[in-house]
Amino acid sequence: MSEWYRRRRMAEHEACHAIVAQRMGLPVAWASIEFGLDEGIQYHAAVKLPDELIDQERDRFAICVATCAPSFLISHQSDEDLWRYATMEADLAYTIAGKHGIDPDDVYDKAADLVDEHHVEIMELAERLDAEGRVVFQTV
Repeated sequence: MSEWYRRRRMAEHEACHAIVAQRMGLPVAWASIEFGLDEGIQYHAAVKLPDELIDQERDRFAICVATCAPSFLISHQSDEDLWRYATMEADLAYTIAGKHGIDPDDVYDKAADLVDEHHVEIMELAERLDAEGRVVFQTV
């Protein structure tokens, strides 16, 4: 698999998290497909939600939806590692939702709908991430 192909799929993955999080009303500080370090956590690719603007109780459903969203990207199925990772994230989101009284089917349905409705926007952000490596958003 070419480096470009893998970078593009990673950009789509992070763009999907970011766009779905925004559509769920969550503030997104940045999305990156570059190596980095934030708050002592090293990452290869990530989306940053500002901790000070997130309330775990209030935002749990939205966070679960944004977490599982990339599992609905068909392009991920051609990259076994990324598909496995997206599926693992989704499984974790459904488990967390269920443990907090949120129906995992509601999380699944909302994520599937948002990825479908905002697919063009996700791909546009993925193009920017691929070109720029990091996109910073204005947060509330």
